[in-house]
Amino acid sequence: MPRQAIWVRAGARSIGFMHQSIVRGAGSDHGDDNMYTRRNSGFVANGLDRARKAAEPFIRAEVEKEYAPRIENSSLADRWLLQQEMERVIATRIRQFAPPNALY
Repeated sequence: MPRQAIWVRAGARSIGFMHQSIVRGAGSDHGDDNMYTRRNSGFVANGLDRARKAAEPFIRAEVEKEYAPRIENSSLADRWLLQQEMERVIATRIRQFAPPNALY
């Protein structure tokens, strides 16, 4: 029996597997075509993008709150520079929150 798959006979729902995660198996190594396999790895498609898009509004609000007093008392050119600095800080915090090499 391969370690990657969990093989369960009839009555899989009563064991507690989610209905969507049960996929009718095409057969097994032992020749039994009446088997079920669970193929839900728990990973999310586009997990990195989803995590970053979900965190961005909260991080942006936090950074804007931190920079608000400095922006309020600055000239137009200084506001532009502060805006550029804020974008860099936001991008850095998003990368820290959702690193590209993590599993999603």
